[in-house]
Amino acid sequence: MDRLKSPRSKRDWARDHLTTLNTKLRAFVAEHDYQAVRENDPKLGLDVMRMKIADKPPLPDEFSHRIGEFATALRASLDHLVWALMSGAPKHPIRSSSQSLTIRSGMPPIVLNNWAGSSAVPSN
Repeated sequence: MDRLKSPRSKRDWARDHLTTLNTKLRAFVAEHDYQAVRENDPKLGLDVMRMKIADKPPLPDEFSHRIGEFATALRASLDHLVWALMSGAPKHPIRSSSQSLTIRSGMPPIVLNNWAGSSAVPSN
């Protein structure tokens, strides 16, 4: 049995949504004058690229639906991948009094006390 069949299927479904969105977006842009504008977004503190449409027709609702379907299918693919990888893991992990997990460099590690049976406790 191929454990990765389901994650691949979900990934392919996400790719189909993205391909269709790309095709429809290119057709929309070809029909309407637009310009790409670089703006500073003070909320994000970043420069962002925005597409401005000259005659300002509303974007079809289908675009937001396709983006949502793409994100959902991609997330489902990741969920199925984790499940597939974990289904081959040992049923009873080796117990340890503590394990350390560094999330981001420069931040203190999170120490998992008795990680096989209790919750994470941040170390000081």
